[in-house]
Amino acid sequence: APLDETLIQITQMVSSRLEALGCWCDVNGIHFGDSPVTTQQAHILHEPLTNGACECIGSLHVAFRTAPGDAEKEVLSMAARMADLALDTHKLNQDLHYRSEFDLLTDTQNRFAFERELEARVERAKQSDSSFGLIYIDLNKFKQVNDQHGHSVGDLYLQNAAQRMKRQLRLGDVLARVGGDEFV
Repeated sequence: APLDETLIQITQMVSSRLEALGCWCDVNGIHFGDSPVTTQQAHILHEPLTNGACECIGSLHVAFRTAPGDAEKEVLSMAARMADLALDTHKLNQDLHYRSEFDLLTDTQNRFAFERELEARVERAKQSDSSFGLIYIDLNKFKQVNDQHGHSVGDLYLQNAAQRMKRQLRLGDVLARVGGDEFV
């Protein structure tokens, strides 16, 4: 499920299980769940939410009419761990998606993402009876850079070339690395 739905389900579960006035969480400034209209006379428990690097990225809150006991604190702690797991899973999914679509060295689309983009553009051009341009770029003598100066210099060369090409893109243009020293 999407992250926001998962976090809302966790807050609803906690609120229901503990018969609380409300349960909500704040993650990086975004609010999920139901906080009570007023918290002036409520007893509020907080539990930090952390990312995979154990950095605090938010908190899970629950409001009670009366002072909560150890059982309520334990439920909130378990719910916070569930929210942490949901946040970590979401981050991993985002990272996997990015890695499947982009070349990590040049931060450009990879061959697979480009092939999908090309198919979509060809289809749009057919449907609208229009055309589009495609430029193929093969960096000359790149192998010599790697051989003479090493792969780390070759990587810097590719990154610099990609940055220079990115600066020339217009809105709607796409840049992809489709081979070792080949871009489209």
